[in-house]
Amino acid sequence: MIGVIRTIVIKVINYQEHVSEYGVHWNFFLTIAIVSTLATLLPYSWQPFGHYIALAIMILYECFIKITGSEAYIVANIKRITVLDKNKEGIFQCFGYLSCYFCGLGLGEIYKQLGVEKKTNIDFLKAQLKYLATFFVIFVICWYFQRTSRRLVSVDDKIGKY
Repeated sequence: MIGVIRTIVIKVINYQEHVSEYGVHWNFFLTIAIVSTLATLLPYSWQPFGHYIALAIMILYECFIKITGSEAYIVANIKRITVLDKNKEGIFQCFGYLSCYFCGLGLGEIYKQLGVEKKTNIDFLKAQLKYLATFFVIFVICWYFQRTSRRLVSVDDKIGKY
């Protein structure tokens, strides 16, 4: 509701907005709503593997935008005709933010499983190393493809400066 209300208010008061960031009608509140909704589709039993799910989402998203040429579409300055054209940046960003959400979920599950009084420092260190190894793989994959971009919430465009 907040995202819809914000969009209406911005349009009514004719407030300056940067469509290259989220699109014409999209805003971060809508992104949060989409990510929250998609995250609830995950079975509760999968939550301890959130960082692996984040890695899978990131790899699939990278492959999708590279193979289909969606990267060029997302960053291109085209005439915005359809709803997808008008909000392409915000819609495609949801995949990157969903990956970030699952990274946080995985970290939270690791801390929850450790329990402060139950585990030793060695167990804590092992869990941290496992989590850091996952993030290292994510970093290497992103670095291998391209630099990070907030427009794609994944890779930087080599098409032009923004």
